[in-house]
Amino acid sequence: MAASPSNSIVRLVAGIGLFVLMGTPLLGYLWHTANDLLAGEFRPVRVVIAIPVAVLLYAVMRSMTRTINAWDATGEAHQQEAA
Repeated sequence: MAASPSNSIVRLVAGIGLFVLMGTPLLGYLWHTANDLLAGEFRPVRVVIAIPVAVLLYAVMRSMTRTINAWDATGEAHQQEAA
């Protein structure tokens, strides 16, 4: 059973919102850490914590990329069916 267009849009918006909600704090932490390092403040604990945070952000971004590519492929398939 195919999803209705309005259901697909709701899922798309919810998915993007989830990625933004998860990625923003991770990016903010890394940004703050980089800012501190460039300002000459070296806190070893903060830098060590930044390593798994960077890996987690990479995983979130990679997942987002795959999800968007899947959404794009689904949209192209629907367009080809309509034509």
